[in-house]
Amino acid sequence: MSGMSPTAAEVSLRRVSLALITLGLLDLLPALVLVCAEPFSYGRVGPERARGVWEQLAALGSTAFAVMSLPLGAVILAGGIALLQRRARIFGVISANVAIVPLSCMFVASIPIGIWTMTVLARDDVRALFEQPGPTARKP
Repeated sequence: MSGMSPTAAEVSLRRVSLALITLGLLDLLPALVLVCAEPFSYGRVGPERARGVWEQLAALGSTAFAVMSLPLGAVILAGGIALLQRRARIFGVISANVAIVPLSCMFVASIPIGIWTMTVLARDDVRALFEQPGPTARKP
């Protein structure tokens, strides 16, 4: 592929794939931080850690939100990798649908990226890329 320039469909697919991979990683990072850090704060006592009932419920809610975000981020990340390698278009569609669901930590960014991914994957020229051999199977 060194001598050939990529087609518009290949460029669009690569951009969408990298956006999904970045989104998946950004979604996993705060989720992992919240999941790992919050349980350790429940056992602390003292004036610097004293919490009211509403603060404890808010902390529990953010931890639950992060726990829900972990599998969603993993699906988005795996879907982006599958699209980048042109292994499974359907997995890309699934990850785009998951990105549209506003249950992850990065839902403000994931909704437009999910919609963009769906529009790119619906194009006929991008669909044709998945019917061809993958980028590693092509001869220069």
